[in-house]
Amino acid sequence: MTTGAQIRKMVKPLLERHDDLAMVGRFMVVKPIHHLRRGVYIDYCRTPRMFDPRTVVDILIPAKDPGSLGLGDFLTDPGIGYWDSTNPDAVERFFSLLEKKILPKLRSTTTFDQYQELAAYYRATAGYYDRQRFVEMLIATAKGDFELALSILEPQQDKQRYLTTIAPSFYPALLARDRIEIAKVLHEWEALAVQKCKLEKFWEPTPFPLELEGA
Repeated sequence: MTTGAQIRKMVKPLLERHDDLAMVGRFMVVKPIHHLRRGVYIDYCRTPRMFDPRTVVDILIPAKDPGSLGLGDFLTDPGIGYWDSTNPDAVERFFSLLEKKILPKLRSTTTFDQYQELAAYYRATAGYYDRQRFVEMLIATAKGDFELALSILEPQQDKQRYLTTIAPSFYPALLARDRIEIAKVLHEWEALAVQKCKLEKFWEPTPFPLELEGA
């Protein structure tokens, strides 16, 4: 199977052409990191030399297993399927696909609204489901729409219990519309997510929409 070292060697020319890309393990991250994790995860295959990439767009709240990749598509080599890391032509096709189609889309996806548009696309075209109602609640909270967040969360007692285990103050703060406490929890979650994914040096902490004037 392809190793992490082989993948990093393979993508080095691409990283040299784009200063907003970096490798963290098998994850090619698009910098900088704000509220979304964006990039391409280059997975190994059982077949030696081959690799299996997929795009990644995910929110960073709450912190979860780095292996949870959020929204994305598998990228296949036309007519072949998996990509051959030792075939220069295949590698160049992979780079071309990234540069012409994939990276522009990832770079332009920077906000919670754009994430929701992407999620809606997956639901409409592929029946994609990624715990979406829970994610909608989190994004509504981050945007300061507490009424929407509560309308989603109040019927879901299992999610309330889950939130209590990871941040006991979150649900009471949401009920109280306590922006300061909610923002505090969101920033703590995001910082922990960044740490778990080893993205600290690419992270630029920024206010959540609920903290901005007029939210």
